[in-house]
Amino acid sequence: MNFWTTLSRKQTQSLLKKPGWTLETELSDRVSAYGEIIYQNSDGRILVNLGLDGGNLFKSRADCVKYIEELQQAIEKAKLESSLSYRIPQGQSFIDEIPKLFEQLSVQLKIPLSELDNSADAMSKLDRAIKRIGRNKCLQPDIFAPLVAYVGEVIRQATGGKWILRFSEDEKAWEPWIIDSRGDVHPPFIIILKELLDKSPYSVSNATIWEIQAYREGIEQGWIHGREQGWQNKNL
Repeated sequence: MNFWTTLSRKQTQSLLKKPGWTLETELSDRVSAYGEIIYQNSDGRILVNLGLDGGNLFKSRADCVKYIEELQQAIEKAKLESSLSYRIPQGQSFIDEIPKLFEQLSVQLKIPLSELDNSADAMSKLDRAIKRIGRNKCLQPDIFAPLVAYVGEVIRQATGGKWILRFSEDEKAWEPWIIDSRGDVHPPFIIILKELLDKSPYSVSNATIWEIQAYREGIEQGWIHGREQGWQNKNL
């Protein structure tokens, strides 16, 4: 239950025209990054101006501080849950843990481990399971990391490639990639993220097949990136 009153944009603008309101600089500085401005009234009320979204009116400064703290916690949690380090917590141990991740995927998707091969039938089962579970749950670590392991392994076997780990400075996370037999690199984690976040309807199976087809036809489609020797990264 909210401990503030939600106001429309018109109500917010009308309230600020009444006497007693001044800018609260200290609190405004704490929320400026979110596009919010905070005002205080001589009677103790606090108004958070949300711009086009209206405003939130608080009875006291203490209530507003509580709101700001909860907002910051929610934003930090969202940042964490959108990061690769959250979705693939194995870090540098990812490659060593691929067999365990296969077992985990089998349990999570309710597909027998023996059926998780690189066949077209297995990929169809994978898609059906993902759609049954839902994209939001599949973006969580207990399913996302196993999916990356499986899709990457399908690509690795089809392209005669190998697993590598690359440290991403912006994500502060270890990224698992496949280098194929020609030296081109494929990112299974991006393939899955793009399908689950950007596309509707989505198909991890089709995206994986597309990536393998790019290798077989020797063309720059799918998510193929530059050759290994072109990567100036000591972690490869």
